[in-house]
Amino acid sequence: MIEVMIPTLTIDGFIKHPPVILNKIFEYFQLVDSDSSVAYFGEVYSLDKIIQNNINDMEGLKNEIESSLGNIMSRYFSEYEVDVSVDKLNGEKTVYKIKIDLTANIGSGVYTLSKNYLTNNNTMNLNYLTTGSI
Repeated sequence: MIEVMIPTLTIDGFIKHPPVILNKIFEYFQLVDSDSSVAYFGEVYSLDKIIQNNINDMEGLKNEIESSLGNIMSRYFSEYEVDVSVDKLNGEKTVYKIKIDLTANIGSGVYTLSKNYLTNNNTMNLNYLTTGSI
């Protein structure tokens, strides 16, 4: 079995623990500025950029998040699943509840990560929902 690792720019170096890898993948996806890379233009996936490009298209938002995270996950895992749901909040035009579930199978282990977010009207601010369900 090939060992899965993800590089970091911290003292941690290469991370090998699958739950931490899932979390790092999502952290990078959430925090990266896709416009800051000329060398990898169009190949850097950014949650903020996806929301900005699809703020008025719930289905497009869902599909692009799933596709982007799928592309990232495929770099590290041969068996994975990305599930995204996007719902409007109380009829607001551009306030969405976004639920993202990542699952990776490594050997006999199954690792999952779930994140819930709430967008703010026409801004790039994401509020992480720590309790409750979407």
